[in-house]
Amino acid sequence: MVDLTKNIPDWLDQIFFEKVVRQMEKDANAKVLNFDIAPAQKAGENFASAVFRGKITFTSKYAKEAKTISVIIKVKPVLGPEMAYYAEILDRSPFFPNEMALYGKILPDIQSLLLSAGDKDILSPK
Repeated sequence: MVDLTKNIPDWLDQIFFEKVVRQMEKDANAKVLNFDIAPAQKAGENFASAVFRGKITFTSKYAKEAKTISVIIKVKPVLGPEMAYYAEILDRSPFFPNEMALYGKILPDIQSLLLSAGDKDILSPK
């Protein structure tokens, strides 16, 4: 069995996490001081993605001292040439675009509609 969580994509780096933190904090000058990523699942537990746990330590104009947050990162798995057929299936599937649309557009729209009706329940993480 191939361990889909083993290979961390190259783009999960300091630059990526700074973009995320800057958007999250609404601070163009936020700075990532440190980050650590590790697999969040065992091999074979998820067939269409790799899931990682991360800790990000950063500074922001809104905090007097460095802040550390825990995150879950779900990505397409990094597959070697022996898994080319599987990689092609994943590339053609709508899994990731659909999930991104759900979290990025659909749930925020539903949340806004619920808030306008007086319901204050949170549907998704920040």
